[in-house]
Amino acid sequence: MLGCGMDKSTIVQAYAAVVIGCFGLLSFKGNKIEEWSPLLIDRNYVEIEQEAGQQTAPVNLTLLGKPDADILARGKSLYNQNCMFCHGEKGLGDGAAGVAMNPKPRNFKDTGTWVNGKNYAGMFKTLKSGAGTLMAPYDTLPVEDRIAMIEYIREEFQGSGKVAVSQAEIEEMDSLYSLASGVKAASKIPVPKAIQIVAEEELKKVERYKQALELLLSADYLPGQKQFVSIVADGESAIKILSENRVWRSDSNSLAMVVSGSNDSRAFKASSAFMSKEDWELLYQFLRTMI
Repeated sequence: MLGCGMDKSTIVQAYAAVVIGCFGLLSFKGNKIEEWSPLLIDRNYVEIEQEAGQQTAPVNLTLLGKPDADILARGKSLYNQNCMFCHGEKGLGDGAAGVAMNPKPRNFKDTGTWVNGKNYAGMFKTLKSGAGTLMAPYDTLPVEDRIAMIEYIREEFQGSGKVAVSQAEIEEMDSLYSLASGVKAASKIPVPKAIQIVAEEELKKVERYKQALELLLSADYLPGQKQFVSIVADGESAIKILSENRVWRSDSNSLAMVVSGSNDSRAFKASSAFMSKEDWELLYQFLRTMI
């Protein structure tokens, strides 16, 4: 809604999501664990320095909808940097980048239905979370910058047609976003560091899967262990499923559903379909005790 140009930190976060989403960090094959190996990665991106999130300044709620000249000037500058390329100089949704977009960028003078509403809270929500279109979230911008942009758009493009800000609306925004007390901004972390952290966490999980499997295989003195061994094809894959899908902990029927409904055909044997109700109950009690 309020812009489609992205600042540097947003670009980096988006890139991190793509990299982590596209390249599997670890995979299971049989009883072997394969180390992840990064494919060719385009290094032509803007790197950021690692920094802890800072506490944002509290917002004076009594000033919302009552901008002074300084706030409007700041909002105009921010609009030109972040929004004009899509929404156009006059806010008509006719910016150079919006020509090929579907749906078109928001025309701020449009009196029709807006995705999150055209009131103050709706515009703030769009800048915080996006609009489900090519409109990107702007939650990396400081809260005061987002507010300045909203004030400028309301005054410059909506004028007398803007929706008045109600006290109930202000209270709801404060409840949702802690504006009056300030919030801690998200920490920033370089892409390579983010990938390293995710990889290390995955390796820790794999090590826990190994330890759990060793424990289960060595507990041959307990009822239900025989049933476990009889239906497991790949131990580490089976432990991974049981660790990540906790539905099975409800009862033996839920355990049977998780095992039979697994998308990983390597984890459990087809023979599990022929287990008796008594065997499922023994297996369930065994796993509940051990995992």
